[in-house]
Amino acid sequence: MRRTDGNAIAALVLSIVSFVFCPVIPAIVALVLASSAKKNIRASGGTLEGESMATAAQVISGINIGLAVAGFLLVLVVALAGGFDEDTYGMATAVLGLT
Repeated sequence: MRRTDGNAIAALVLSIVSFVFCPVIPAIVALVLASSAKKNIRASGGTLEGESMATAAQVISGINIGLAVAGFLLVLVVALAGGFDEDTYGMATAVLGLT
């Protein structure tokens, strides 16, 4: 009977948790654990499973880190453009056709 690598399970859980709580730190830890799990699974000679879990954790964590970086860059661009004062908000709504 094959057993699932614990690092693969932990990586998947952390990658999912990273969407609810602090997005970056658990996602980075999940990436490290998933990489370790894949290495352990390949070296086990077929006694461990969970490579697909580790891959899913890597994908979920990558998406989460990408969204966090995109959100940070959006906030940075808005802050450098003058923030959301009345003039900026009015201009944005006019450009988007929300008026």
